Amino acid sequence: MTGMGGTVKWTPSGAGASHFAAALGESVQSYFAELYDAVYMAAIGVTLAGSGNDGDGAAIRTALSESTSSGNRKFAGDWAGILAEIQSNDTVDFFGASGPIDFDANGDVSTYYTRQTLNSSGNYSA
Repeated sequence: MTGMGGTVKWTPSGAGASHFAAALGESVQSYFAELYDAVYMAAIGVTLAGSGNDGDGAAIRTALSESTSSGNRKFAGDWAGILAEIQSNDTVDFFGASGPIDFDANGDVSTYYTRQTLNSSGNYSA
């Protein structure tokens, strides 16, 4: 089994996690932050896509890919600030509870995780 590996979800920390914890009065746990961010990104995508496109997946994907890596940074838990930024500039740099949310050319979001490998002593190492 030496050399066998896997991934372990990283529990976020830093600015996004701090804003999230302050907004909800709860610490950030693995996967909870990603779910929270997914709901925000869905709302941001629908808002950016505009009226008449709220059910159009392609329009929402395009809006997220093109309009969420620039603009003023807004944090998880600040929907009023996010909405104001979108309404003012048609863009928002969303920093979620799990960290920065940026889409690549394929529409995928990078995530944080650690890769660990089982060593000959039977312990995992990063």
